[in-house]
Amino acid sequence: MYDYEDDDHRDVDHFVVIPEIAHKWVRLVSPHTRMLDYGLLEKYIEAMRAGEWSCDSKRIVFDHTGRITDGQHRLWAVVRSGVNTCFRVAWYKRPRV
Repeated sequence: MYDYEDDDHRDVDHFVVIPEIAHKWVRLVSPHTRMLDYGLLEKYIEAMRAGEWSCDSKRIVFDHTGRITDGQHRLWAVVRSGVNTCFRVAWYKRPRV
């Protein structure tokens, strides 16, 4: 597993993610991520539908290969809620060695 905490090797931007994009991105989820927690997913869906989601909440993380390593629950919540949602999105250029 790679360590992606080194801020010198990433780009971070704020994006409004629409359900269609979220659906494309969930196909990029790394096979090493954990299984979906449906309780957590429902919690995120409710927050998004209620307008309680903060743009500074947890980010969506793409690793250096283009796979998503953090954010699958948030992306599935966008898909299932149908709500355009703001996220910080991080793209890592290379792993920290």
